[in-house]
Amino acid sequence: MSEPRSRATRAGRPLPGAPLLLIGAALAAPGAGCAPLDTVVAEWSSAVPGGGGGAGGGGGADGADGAGGPDGAACAAPQVTVSSSSAHTLCTAALAPPLFQNALCACEDTDIVKLVTDGFDSRVGVLVEGEPGGSVGVNGDYAGLATSAAIGEHLVVAGSSPSSFVLSLSTRADLRLNGRSSITGRLEVGRDAWLADTVVTATGSVLRDLYLAESASLVGAVAVDGVTQHTEVSIEPPCPCAEPELLDVAAIVGEARQSNDNAAAGLDPSPPEGPVDWTLGCGRYFVPAPAGALGGAIRVAGRAALMVEGDLEIDAALQIAMDAGAELDLFVSGDLTIHEGARIADPARPGGTRVFVGGDVVKLEGGDLTVNLYAPRAEISSDAALWTVQGALFARSVRATSLVVHHDRAVLAGCEPTIETR
Repeated sequence: MSEPRSRATRAGRPLPGAPLLLIGAALAAPGAGCAPLDTVVAEWSSAVPGGGGGAGGGGGADGADGAGGPDGAACAAPQVTVSSSSAHTLCTAALAPPLFQNALCACEDTDIVKLVTDGFDSRVGVLVEGEPGGSVGVNGDYAGLATSAAIGEHLVVAGSSPSSFVLSLSTRADLRLNGRSSITGRLEVGRDAWLADTVVTATGSVLRDLYLAESASLVGAVAVDGVTQHTEVSIEPPCPCAEPELLDVAAIVGEARQSNDNAAAGLDPSPPEGPVDWTLGCGRYFVPAPAGALGGAIRVAGRAALMVEGDLEIDAALQIAMDAGAELDLFVSGDLTIHEGARIADPARPGGTRVFVGGDVVKLEGGDLTVNLYAPRAEISSDAALWTVQGALFARSVRATSLVVHHDRAVLAGCEPTIETR
């Protein structure tokens, strides 16, 4: 009998082809080692020549608008320093690959009645629904009574509590389940299935191999194209949610208060009052959260990082426009509320915007959102009948009635140079 094949999986984090840059133990130059992460601070590298263009502020010394040329990607990316026994400076975009490898990652449980994921790459084409991609990782349980889940790549559920699917469960790649599961309708697995407990289904298929724990079984009229083998099955948590692995968003925002490019951009470091009219070129910017909702217009003309101290409420009227090649990393030290109608990313290029939340409350209104959202201490939920996300979600838990996630692999590109060691 053949040995179990890992197929480039990594301890329950099966994302073949995605950049594997784990904050902490793997934050090192190729071939170099690194001690576990102690904390993350924001020790900024020197500003790009000429700084960033902004509302009320001049452009660079060379007469540029702060975007580094007609293409915003031409400028240097904002830098943060990961502080461990060996310090590493990396651009903010390099934080994304280890955090947004999945379309959905939950540190605890999910409660999603109907879930659909797929993938695309905005760098090479537009979204075509139903294309491969969009893995899902759940460190806890797939809770509640789900009607169906159609996963465009891998599904890993590390919790041991039972899960139930009324209609169907399907994956286009591997399935890894730790708890007992029942599927009233059909189970479809596009590659290998790893089951640590018994799964009962009416009908189904596994297009490659089936690996069962010694006491587990797959009950039902299921066709297995490859081998069926009883072996040790260990389902490790797929999402980096241990305390040393979490990004310290508050520390990044706090350090940015002291070291930023506000002066070069003419950006007032006091809380905004009324609608804003900002242009953010290349650089790092700091503002305290306004007393009310943040509204107005923000043009992102280069690679920009905006640090907001406190709880941020984004007004429905806020419009963030992205120039060609521009990128935005938004760090919020407290809680986040986004009202329906707000535009915080380019729908044609979701991978260019990343949002990092340090608080434990995230409120999202409306049924459509374009964003890569990292909030490991918060429950992310929507009461919309159909909730569609272009990007990725990383949360403590996720609750939804019907959730569709179109995972943009462009968020995994990182930046050049990805890491500068010192």
